[in-house]
Amino acid sequence: MAGSDIAPILEASSEDHFDEARLARYNIEVYSGGGIPGTQGASFVVENYREVLQIIVDQCELGRTILVQATDGVSLLAILKNDLTDKQLGCIKEKEQPGVRLKDWGTNG
Repeated sequence: MAGSDIAPILEASSEDHFDEARLARYNIEVYSGGGIPGTQGASFVVENYREVLQIIVDQCELGRTILVQATDGVSLLAILKNDLTDKQLGCIKEKEQPGVRLKDWGTNG
C-alpha cells in the first residue's frame, strides 16, 4: 500500500487537537457509550467503535483524523482532510450503520 493515505486515529489530547477537530468539515459521529435513555441512538451503542472507525479510516484512506471522546455517549471522529473525493465519501457512506454516520458541516463551518 505504498503511497496510500492511511494513518492511525489520534486521540484528542490538547487544545490544538480540539481546535482542529472543531474546524473539520467532515466527521463521523459514533455512539460510543450509553447515552441518555430515550434519546435518539441511545440503543445503538457500537461496542467496538474504535475498530470500526479505524477500518473506515484505513479502507477509505482518510488520512489524519482525531477522535474526540464525549461524555454523553456520542463521540466524533474529525476528518482533517476537507476535500474528500466522491470515492472517499461513497466509501464512508457504505460503512454507515446504526450508531455510525457521516456528518458534513459544509464549507461555511
